[in-house]
Amino acid sequence: MFGLANVVASENTDLGRARAMCRWVYFRLEHDGRQTFKSTDAFDILHAAQAGESVQCVEYGLVLATALNAVGIRARPLYLKAANVQTKASAAGHALAEAWLPDQGKWVMVDAQADIIPMLGPTPLNALELQQALQAGRPELTVLSSTRAGARSYFRWVKQYLYYFDTVLDNRYGISKSSTGLMLVPSGAHKPTIFQRTTRIRNMRYTSSAATFYASPVANERIAQSGFGESQVH
Repeated sequence: MFGLANVVASENTDLGRARAMCRWVYFRLEHDGRQTFKSTDAFDILHAAQAGESVQCVEYGLVLATALNAVGIRARPLYLKAANVQTKASAAGHALAEAWLPDQGKWVMVDAQADIIPMLGPTPLNALELQQALQAGRPELTVLSSTRAGARSYFRWVKQYLYYFDTVLDNRYGISKSSTGLMLVPSGAHKPTIFQRTTRIRNMRYTSSAATFYASPVANERIAQSGFGESQVH
């Protein structure tokens, strides 16, 4: 319906395909952080955008993850949360996507709202790697973008959200599936159960293991099937 195969047809690397799809979503949607969109379905979001509706960062991540999966790049929505996610009344998080790039052998953070993939020299980063690189003050940090997105301003802004990371384990489309999530929590940190004072965080498993959170998609499918987790909120 949206010609996604053509979006990535000229790219010969997985990173290039992820970048092309990021740019496609960036230009398809219009951001307005004050708007609330009820549906989580990518088709509903895209059709609403065609009708002139604006969306939040959540919808950018959902559309990008669905579009990447549609062209054979395994992807998942990623929700970043600040350390004070439970007590801050608003703007306590940001949403984007992470894509599993086989030719990189890793998960890579892709932010379609900003049209940005963070890079450390020639290497694309996942969200945890970006957090670590920012903390270390790595001078070779930059961004891959098809627009004029600014690396410094983006890093200054997103840094506040790089504390908790959570995702949905089952990202298949069009079937009945579990809504179980997995959250990466810093060792010794509180496991949040409330978002922005009022919203309950449900069906979440928690881990402090980066290896678990950033396992290959096949491993994550096994986690979902086995019910693995350190703890769970119902």
